[in-house]
Amino acid sequence: MISPLRIEIEAPNGRRFAGEPLRPKVSQEKEAGLYVDFDHASGRFLSPSQQISNFEAAARTMTLAYLCATADAVRRALLADDDSFRLPAFAEIAFRICTEDIYQQGMPQLIEEFRKRTPRHEALIADLETALAANVKFFYGIEKPPPAQPDGSSCGT
Repeated sequence: MISPLRIEIEAPNGRRFAGEPLRPKVSQEKEAGLYVDFDHASGRFLSPSQQISNFEAAARTMTLAYLCATADAVRRALLADDDSFRLPAFAEIAFRICTEDIYQQGMPQLIEEFRKRTPRHEALIADLETALAANVKFFYGIEKPPPAQPDGSSCGT
């Protein structure tokens, strides 16, 4: 909700995912990825590596990385300066996200209203935007291949 960045990953079949579960429920993804299961048909135990495709693992990892990066950007903005004001002030936004029917497309307006209250609110949002912009640079950097070296090799090889 807080970050305007959306990361999509394309499955081998061409379907695109933007963080939603790849199985009917997220709980089913967790169970398949974390627990040993018993296959009654074969009479054998199955490890998570036998039940989760590389794509499923990569998709969930990218989703978690995105969520962690967003949480860290919020943390950096809140603690960058004036945290005795910022923490309780930003709690209002968090509370509204959790208790109201707010959708992604409504967040820019909510943030803009918050920003206009006082110079302290403006400074908080400016720091948040800076932190979120750094995340965009980071994630866009992941998809780019490493630059070629003068000898024709790539970095790290």
